Amino acid sequence: MRIRSLVAFVFLLSILSACGLTSGSKDPHPTVGTETAKNESEKPIAKIVDSGFGNNGYSTLAVVLVSSVNKAAVGRTVIVSVNFWDAEGQILATSDQTGEFKWVGQQIPVQLGQGNLSEDATVASIEPSIAFSGIGKIEDAMAPLPVLESTEITARNKSGRLTAWFSFTNETEEPLKEFLVAVVCYDKDKKIIGGGSAYPALAPVGQTIRIDSKITVSGDPESCKAHLNYPR
Repeated sequence: MRIRSLVAFVFLLSILSACGLTSGSKDPHPTVGTETAKNESEKPIAKIVDSGFGNNGYSTLAVVLVSSVNKAAVGRTVIVSVNFWDAEGQILATSDQTGEFKWVGQQIPVQLGQGNLSEDATVASIEPSIAFSGIGKIEDAMAPLPVLESTEITARNKSGRLTAWFSFTNETEEPLKEFLVAVVCYDKDKKIIGGGSAYPALAPVGQTIRIDSKITVSGDPESCKAHLNYPR
């Protein structure tokens, strides 16, 4: 009887060890999840805040808004993967893109375009997931940059695209060179309906510049927001 109990205990221990549930096991790679990304201690360090997509009749652009949860995310590269689904529940395409957190609480709109679909393919929904690329590097958090509200959204051009305009004053202590601007656009119900991007060459200290971004959206946006980030 004692031998049977011992055999059963050893068998149970081997199962727990294989599943990574014993106290001595650690997975050096982060967990891939639909809503959150975790580090090796299984604590979430980034999460998906919102997502949506836009289509202007020529191409589809998915926008996934991800946020850093704590300082472990600073300096890390987040990977966003998106499945593009049709109304019949079939995956039309899968795209991947990355972003890099520079301060705690930062929200990054990661944008994934899909312009190579067949003529009869229509995106009905998207499915985003996030993870981190390796262990990453430890960096000091940088000064947060503002999120800008659009000052103007112009009429569509011949290609069917709109342009969103923003005003930015550099209040940091250094000139910003070749920084990143990711735009998220919303309808009247605050639903993400697309976005765009821009890459200004220079914003001198204390000066105001105008930023314009071509946007891919479904319908006419009620507003757009520009998220600024430092170059990698």
